[in-house]
Amino acid sequence: LFVSLSRFPAVRRPSSQATRSTRRMSAFGDRDTDDAEGILEDVSTVLQDAQDSIRKLRRKAFKRVMMSGCIDLMHSGHVACFEEASKYGDLYMCLGNDKNITLLKHPPTIPEEERKYMVQ
Repeated sequence: LFVSLSRFPAVRRPSSQATRSTRRMSAFGDRDTDDAEGILEDVSTVLQDAQDSIRKLRRKAFKRVMMSGCIDLMHSGHVACFEEASKYGDLYMCLGNDKNITLLKHPPTIPEEERKYMVQ
């Protein structure tokens, strides 16, 4: 997140200390320089917190977790595994097709389309 603060007179860098104080006071009305500095610190803190939150969301949003399996007879262990894996990012499931299950194990008990529906 990039926010330009150049539109706030208190943030610009004037040529002298007197000009700096005058600009700060004019930007915040009747408040004195200490109030203006406090407000700027608050704004800076809020912006930093927003940047940190966005960074965390971006890191999580781009994480992808992949699982694979045949899920022939779906049970609570599969569901628990899905729940745990989804804590680490967006979960993608690679479901074994009927032909592969037959070659690796045995003919599937539940057809591929129905297993796909259960996993979704």
